Amino acid sequence: DDATLYFLFVKLAARAKQLDDPATWKKAMEDALGFPSWYGRNLDALHDCLTEVFDNTQLILRNWCFLEEKLGAYAAAIRRAMTHAEKENPCVEIYFD
Repeated sequence: DDATLYFLFVKLAARAKQLDDPATWKKAMEDALGFPSWYGRNLDALHDCLTEVFDNTQLILRNWCFLEEKLGAYAAAIRRAMTHAEKENPCVEIYFD
């Protein structure tokens, strides 16, 4: 539910300083959001999972500036994929804090 997703992102944000490479970030997202077994740990799969959310959901990514600093161009690619999914799915709102 919405509250659980918010809690999980807060939990993920608390670990932001540990998410300093793409593989660690992908695994943390998978664990935090409980993605299905077919989640391929790539940006296309992230996009697909977000476009298949059918409940109104707000995703708040805290400490985003730290992730941008650590992940560089990959953080920009994550943001593009998530923003694109948000535009396709009216049930999803994403905030980068």
